[in-house]
Amino acid sequence: MAQSSNPGFKERVKSLATLNNAHKGMCFGQGVLMSIFRWVILLGVCYIILAPMIGMLANSFMSTSDLYNPLVFLIPRAFHPYNYITAFTHMLYIPTMVRTMAFALSITLLQVLVTSLVGYGFARFKWPGREVMFAIVIITILIPAQTYTVPLFMQFRFFSFLGFETNLVDSYWPIALLTATGMGLQQGYLFIYSGSFLEACQRK
Repeated sequence: MAQSSNPGFKERVKSLATLNNAHKGMCFGQGVLMSIFRWVILLGVCYIILAPMIGMLANSFMSTSDLYNPLVFLIPRAFHPYNYITAFTHMLYIPTMVRTMAFALSITLLQVLVTSLVGYGFARFKWPGREVMFAIVIITILIPAQTYTVPLFMQFRFFSFLGFETNLVDSYWPIALLTATGMGLQQGYLFIYSGSFLEACQRK
């Protein structure tokens, strides 16, 4: 009771309460600023990813005059579905899309199957030269695809198997062979599966 009646004690309590409120206000302001900063970063990344698709979608409804008009940007002066009509009537869009989706799905499933099996072998079993082989896998991921595009083309242009030479260019075989050997996506899936299986084995 003596402390509560002391004026100095009341002033210290008020000052502490004021500092506490100021600290809460500062923390709230910092939280708001961080939320705004995160939203700005997310919107910027989304724009970078979605800008090409938005541009292609806008250009698909433009006429030829709008495409070559520097004053027209994203929003055409008049929407024209001519491009879609041409694609559906003259390019056999539906059958082509079905074939493309079937081919992409089959290649993806084959890639997942092969890389998961090889990744499990890297993570589960210990065999001589495993570290060297895994280092080679990492190196193949880091090498840009442009550096071996021409050698791959020459390999499939003059493809030889058991003394029989043939030309596999302009066919599905190059992608199918690369996928079956785990090279369809620069062995990226193999690295991911190997890390996941290794972490699961360590937990056990």
